[in-house]
Amino acid sequence: MPAEGLQKQEQVQETVSSEKPPSPRTRGRGRALFVALVVGIALLTGGILYWRYAQTYESTDDAQVDGHLNGITSRIAGTVTAVYTDENQYVKAGQLLAEIDPRDYELALAEAKAEMAQKQAEIQVQNPNIPITETSSETNIFTA
Repeated sequence: MPAEGLQKQEQVQETVSSEKPPSPRTRGRGRALFVALVVGIALLTGGILYWRYAQTYESTDDAQVDGHLNGITSRIAGTVTAVYTDENQYVKAGQLLAEIDPRDYELALAEAKAEMAQKQAEIQVQNPNIPITETSSETNIFTA
C-alpha cells in the first residue's frame, strides 16, 4: 500500500506541476485596460466640458464676431417703459420682454372715436329730409 500512496502522490505532484501559474503578462492586461478606460473617460469628460465652455463665449477673427445674432424688433413704435429680461438670458416663446407706453395709443383711439362721431353728425346734417321723405312716401302710398 505504501507503493500505491507514492504513486498517487507523484500523480498529484505532476498535475500540480503541469498547471502553470498565470503569466505576469495577462495580469498586466487587466491593469492596462483599466488605466486606458480611466484615461478615456477623463478625456471624454474634459472634451464635453470644454465644448460646453466654448459654446458660451463668442470668438473673434479679424475683429468680426463669429456667433449667432438674433435681432428683435417690435411691430409697433413707441417709448419703452419697462424691460423684463437681461442680456444673454434665455426666454420662452410668448414671454413678455418689454412694455410700451400706452398713452400715445389711447390718445389715437380717442381721436378716432371723436372723428367717427363727427362724421356721423355730418351725415345726419347733410340728409335731414330722408326720414321725413320716407314717412310722407309711406303715407301717400297708404292713402292712395
